[in-house]
Amino acid sequence: MAAGGGTGMVRKPEGMTMGRHGWVLLAALAAPGVVAVAGMAATPAAAADAPAKPAAAANAPAVSPRIYDGSYQGRARLVHGTDAACPASRSGVVNIGDAGLVFPYQPGLVLAASLQPDGSLHAADGKAVLDGKVASGRLVFTVRTPDCETQFHGHVVWNHP
Repeated sequence: MAAGGGTGMVRKPEGMTMGRHGWVLLAALAAPGVVAVAGMAATPAAAADAPAKPAAAANAPAVSPRIYDGSYQGRARLVHGTDAACPASRSGVVNIGDAGLVFPYQPGLVLAASLQPDGSLHAADGKAVLDGKVASGRLVFTVRTPDCETQFHGHVVWNHP
């Protein structure tokens, strides 16, 4: 039986969106204990214009950035803040799904980063920048704006490739 009441249509649950592997929870930064949520990563248009790989790299086995998909528990710590609108330090869980991370940093400022095969991630929106890395079960990233800087350090608590 369909979740939409037998009509054959699946009704979108409140606060959820359809991801590649099913419903994905969306939550605002203000939600207690939630630092970030999973998101679907778009393929950058520049990828089509990328230079050809050297022959040695072309023969190496491809590594999918989806190997980093998982839930990472940790703490986002405000390390620099001059504006009352800077997000406070807090503990929570960051989810990476479909090789992408969506981080709602401040009201009206959501950063979306695609993971690279080496585990690095980057996002920019105006003057806000997110840079980080996933390696050995650890997720570390920094978000910088002209007025705020926040660092997240977390460890994998559930891998969902």
